[in-house]
Amino acid sequence: MLKEMRRQASESIASKALLVLLSLSFVIFFGYNSTTGCTPSSVARVNGELISVSEFNAEYQRRVQLYRRFLRGGVNDALLANLQAGVRDSLIDNVLLRQMAADMGLSVGTEKVAETIRDSFTSQENGTFDPAEYKKTVKYYYKTSPSKYEAQIRSQLLAARTRDLIASSVEMSVGEHQILEAI
Repeated sequence: MLKEMRRQASESIASKALLVLLSLSFVIFFGYNSTTGCTPSSVARVNGELISVSEFNAEYQRRVQLYRRFLRGGVNDALLANLQAGVRDSLIDNVLLRQMAADMGLSVGTEKVAETIRDSFTSQENGTFDPAEYKKTVKYYYKTSPSKYEAQIRSQLLAARTRDLIASSVEMSVGEHQILEAI
């Protein structure tokens, strides 16, 4: 019976046309999403700037590891679903803040980035910064290169600086300030 169905399907022009249309629809839909402007290698487009899937995955994995460490493995599916949305929103917020900083002419110097990295990677045991340990941690824990990690740190510092500048220039209630800090 299956052989007969295959034979009829292979001979029918309509079935061939349907197969071609179905194939094209998959290529068009999954190759480029015209609704969001995103490609399969991006999760969002913010004012023309794409947030890559790899950037999203790296931040998501970092946060999952952080939650697992603090919750001692008690991470459930609902938390992971909320975490995905939170990571995406956070990345979008950072792009918007970075774009706003560029419009205002703000920047973060290389020394500030280096200071932040030194502070984060200074050994608790002997109080020194070990460049080899830093590179190893960035490669295996953050799964990126030192230059990409430093660019991420610069972006985070710039977003924080922009957020602080906005917060300091606007009168807000304590509740509004706490909401801004949570972003």
